[in-house]
Amino acid sequence: RSNQKLQTSAETAGSPVDLSIKSENPKIDSGSQGLQNFNLFGFSSSSGMSFADLASTNSGDFAFGSSDTNFKWQNTGEAVFKSLATSKREDNEDEEDGEEAVQSDDIHFEPIVSLPEVEVRSGEEDEEILFKERAKLYRWDRDVNQWKERGVGEIKILFHQEKKYYRVLMRRDQVLKVCANHVIHKSINVQPLTTSNNALVWTATDYSEGEGRVEQFAVRSEEH
Repeated sequence: RSNQKLQTSAETAGSPVDLSIKSENPKIDSGSQGLQNFNLFGFSSSSGMSFADLASTNSGDFAFGSSDTNFKWQNTGEAVFKSLATSKREDNEDEEDGEEAVQSDDIHFEPIVSLPEVEVRSGEEDEEILFKERAKLYRWDRDVNQWKERGVGEIKILFHQEKKYYRVLMRRDQVLKVCANHVIHKSINVQPLTTSNNALVWTATDYSEGEGRVEQFAVRSEEH
């Protein structure tokens, strides 16, 4: 008989199980009745068991063992993001210190090469200004037979106290380049320009480019 049971179990293990003939609640034979009354965590399986019943019967001890009175979680009571917040605050303080250093007005840098101060002379130190007015200067271009603008700035009549002569000097605005520089002679005839009410025209030997050159100038006042 035992041989027949082994043979039957072997055949069952080797062949597929037909689920259509298996019942949802298989019957438990009398040989397994002892498994129905086993104890789990102090409760009988036959009477039913829930987590609420387990908690209500707990006398303070852990279900899986006695509680350890010396047990303590690591880093209990410390802030979780304390180190991160501290590092961010330190970074912000460093940035603020850097900004204050940049915005400070007391910054001083020593020059790598020290250059001596050089006195710049304009050539007008020994001359007295008799007349000065803001104006626009034109030059007559003989090649195209028309007036060309020479520059805008202050035109001056200067008197040299030692050499006792008068001259006309005019520098362009911003760049201060000389655009008119000639001595005033008695032969120079200054006349009003026929095409403008507030312009004068004259001819003189000009030295603004270094070498003397006869130029015909026209000047118009910018004050009006």
